[in-house]
Amino acid sequence: MRDKKTKKQTFARLLPTVVLAALSSAPALYSAQLTLDFEAFSDLTELTTQVPGLTFVNGTVITSTGSLFADEAPPFSGIAVLLDAGGPIGITFQLAQLKALSVTGVSAYFTYVSAVTFEALAADGSVIGSATSAFSENFVSSGNAPNELLEVVAPDIRALRITGDLAGGSVTLDDLTVTFEPGRLSGVPEPQAWILMLGGIAALCSRQAVRRLCGARQPTRTGV
Repeated sequence: MRDKKTKKQTFARLLPTVVLAALSSAPALYSAQLTLDFEAFSDLTELTTQVPGLTFVNGTVITSTGSLFADEAPPFSGIAVLLDAGGPIGITFQLAQLKALSVTGVSAYFTYVSAVTFEALAADGSVIGSATSAFSENFVSSGNAPNELLEVVAPDIRALRITGDLAGGSVTLDDLTVTFEPGRLSGVPEPQAWILMLGGIAALCSRQAVRRLCGARQPTRTGV
């Protein structure tokens, strides 16, 4: 009986630590995503700064009702894709316009006639993450499945570089998805405030656990 009571008391003492470990990281785990499917743009639209928070270089939208030969390079969704027009596609993120603290991951679906390198760049232009296509080509008649998913993940991505043939005209991408940590909204507690609030919750849980698990009772007041 004593061993059982000791185990319950140990659990009760550990409960604040468990609650804090599980919950104090909650703000850091919160992320948001932006998916760009290019459907809002007409055929042969050259992308530059039309999308808030993203600046494009060497990217032109083509559609299956216009310049895209969809029998060989079908879109992953809808009718529009982005083509590397004139060289590697460059994408730069403006964190303030994205209302983001940092970009932590980017993915897209690629169809290509030349092997693709998908690179994440830091603020100084250095490569901090990369992915390479599984094949040298994956248009429909190549026998390889089109729309290969490639993803790069890194703590603070400031730009992307997507390279196929250096002359361009070799890669289409669709459903570009950007994962980012959003900027803090007014009224959302800072991490220090979360720790204080969670400490109070943990203490309350601990007291309740002691009462339930250890059979503790409130002292009975008696008149003097």
